[in-house]
Amino acid sequence: MFRTARLRTTLCLTASLAALFLHEPVQALTHRVFGVQEGSPELIKEPKSKVPFESWSRFTTGAEREKAEDQPVLTLTGTGLRTKTIFAVKVYAVGMYVEAAGVQEALSKWKGKKASELAKDEGFYKALLGAPVTKSLRLVMTRDVDGEDMGEAFSDSLGPRVDRAVKGLEEAKAKAARANMKTFKGVFSMDELAEETEIIFTWLPKGGLVTTIDGKPQGVLDAPVLSRALFDIYFDKDPISDKAKVSLVGRVPGILTESKAG
Repeated sequence: MFRTARLRTTLCLTASLAALFLHEPVQALTHRVFGVQEGSPELIKEPKSKVPFESWSRFTTGAEREKAEDQPVLTLTGTGLRTKTIFAVKVYAVGMYVEAAGVQEALSKWKGKKASELAKDEGFYKALLGAPVTKSLRLVMTRDVDGEDMGEAFSDSLGPRVDRAVKGLEEAKAKAARANMKTFKGVFSMDELAEETEIIFTWLPKGGLVTTIDGKPQGVLDAPVLSRALFDIYFDKDPISDKAKVSLVGRVPGILTESKAG
């Protein structure tokens, strides 16, 4: 069973980097989402793995001495499952979170569309990833995986996407993008990612990429190309899982029709 206590702690990411390093107490999270006062988020289980995902959360943006109330409130868009081999071995469950109000504005032309309609529209996916809002991917391992194997798997998926993205860029930017990919791979230099390990990738509006593993910050990269490529792994025309591409946006229709905070 997933460790519920750790779920609450790590999803809040100990409220701020200051709290992580200075051992300050974590504030209770109470916020207003679209005009409705919320206490605790609903837990949404990924159907196949039964891994729970909070319906909303706050993720660190990596800012120095960030306060809990300054962290953006992100809403779950859906969940999915990453499997490997012909036997469909479960590797990790994944959920995506976005700033709902910003997504409502960026995707207003898709308001009223059903999830099945959105799933067939590549323009929708491009607009979703292009929305200038904070987005997070939360991964929860469903089995033990060698850390270097995980890093290699991400590199194999990221490499072609980064190579395509840097075509036409000036040499310095292309070089920086490839260097960021190498740094990103190094995040997974640990011996093992044990079952239930939580990994969060947060893509900031200006292109920064924040990575945390079990609540521990792994650094912030100024990496607009890498950030887009990382999310493209799940949402471009050749995703690592066609099923996850669809299920990860299953809650978007509800987000687009929800009333905004007044």
